[in-house]
Amino acid sequence: WTCPTPTSLRPQVVLGHGGGGRLTAELISSVFLPALNNPLLAQQADSTVVLVGDQQLAFTTDS
Repeated sequence: WTCPTPTSLRPQVVLGHGGGGRLTAELISSVFLPALNNPLLAQQADSTVVLVGDQQLAFTTDS
């Protein structure tokens, strides 16, 4: 489904940004990545492995 309104031209977050598609990707790359300026976040991965003591724990944001 594609929203018939050009929402990427709006200065505010709209419902379409929460769908996980193109608008979500645009919001992340144009707002959050530049503001946070973090090399780990810039990878845009949905998972990571964290070392806790001698254990590796895997975390994901994927549902």
